[in-house]
Amino acid sequence: MATKSEEKGASIHFLRPRAQRPDGLGVHFVLRIDNYPHILRAYGSEVARSALGELNRILADFFRDDGLVTPEPDGRLEILLWNPALLGKLPLESACENWVHSFCAAIAMVPIECGDERLHLALSGAWTKLESIHLDVHDALASPALHALDRVRFSGEAPGHGDDWIARYRRDMVAAAELFGAIDAQESVNAFAAIDSEEPLEFSHHSGRQLALAWQPVRGAGDATGVLYYECLIRLIDSGGGSAPPDGLLESLERLGLVRALDHYILSAVIAELEQHPDVTLAANISAQSAQFDGWWQDIEQRLAADRSVAQRLVIEITETTVMPDIAAAAEFVSRMRSLGCMIALDDFGTGFASIRQLLALKPDIAKIDRLFLARAGLSRQDCAAFTHLVGLADALAPIVIVEGVESDEQCQLAIEAGAMWQQGYHHGRPSLTRTWRWSPEGVAGASLRGSSDLRVNSSASGRSS
Repeated sequence: MATKSEEKGASIHFLRPRAQRPDGLGVHFVLRIDNYPHILRAYGSEVARSALGELNRILADFFRDDGLVTPEPDGRLEILLWNPALLGKLPLESACENWVHSFCAAIAMVPIECGDERLHLALSGAWTKLESIHLDVHDALASPALHALDRVRFSGEAPGHGDDWIARYRRDMVAAAELFGAIDAQESVNAFAAIDSEEPLEFSHHSGRQLALAWQPVRGAGDATGVLYYECLIRLIDSGGGSAPPDGLLESLERLGLVRALDHYILSAVIAELEQHPDVTLAANISAQSAQFDGWWQDIEQRLAADRSVAQRLVIEITETTVMPDIAAAAEFVSRMRSLGCMIALDDFGTGFASIRQLLALKPDIAKIDRLFLARAGLSRQDCAAFTHLVGLADALAPIVIVEGVESDEQCQLAIEAGAMWQQGYHHGRPSLTRTWRWSPEGVAGASLRGSSDLRVNSSASGRSS
């Protein structure tokens, strides 16, 4: 029997086999709206209760006769499921992990209509297996799922105070709605295919713009030739066909605690491109907030483990526009991704939060020098010396060094003189919506950059900064 939930901001469709309530094994899920206190403070209690009610309705429509959904006044929802088969054919642990994290990721991208407001919810979840579904109140309060959820930290900013904070939070939410509304509905469905449904999630458009993936090459100069890899960059396409980077929108998502959903979507799209084209190396950016290995990455790990040739052509660039929540967790994430065959890059080295400490802790394969230092290198001898020393420092700590922001032949030569043979910027190619490797000779993989590396260069020659 098919069920269907329709709301103003999005439609979520599920088709599931239904079962009678058994007396045996069950599952206890707990979901938490991490930004519920923020919504309460920024929009008021009526809007916050409406958001909780909408999420409750979506869940109740999904579980229906197979479970019981109970909303709590603090923004939590408890779910008692007595038909685990509802979650698919995987073993119970994998099925529960997949469902929790896929649902949280998908809901983050679905606008929830609350009166005149369109909100995006940041969710966290946990679960535990129950030997019996007959729980009393004491058993429910003692559930390991509740304790596990208490240990999950919200990655976004804490709720603030005052009119200025309220105004900024509302602007950030509008920005999130614009960006997520620009994502193609079918691509969103594919990104969250870990939800094992015959009729998967569907997202509606609210933005007049669409999100597209642009690609910029990292090229060799001096002794290095060819394309090292193509970096994936997101662009918003307006109704007239013009494209622009989503300036400020990523920072808004980080403050809202929603950037992980976007990172998951982009990385899934880049992996799909690698699966289709076996002779190219591509890079995807993720926020420092996303650099922790948990259930959000389970389906990504499964895809990369299933085809190591894809993982070996994937570069994951970690961008620290906000402070890294947990360096130890980030180091574990880097280790897990590298064990699959991926290369790790630390973006914007030298500015913001991308520091020597991060290079030492993460031991990335690639350090990318922020464009600021090259731009200043041409201003004075002191700035040029600082740039040269920074390149040398990065080269001592990472096998591959890339200088960003190379926009002229003069800057290209400055970088070469500093020892940076791998470069990125308008001088070597602007971000393009065209996938040039589909027809360019540079799409042929060549030699590896270093003896033990599996990185495949999109050219016939290679070089490095030393």
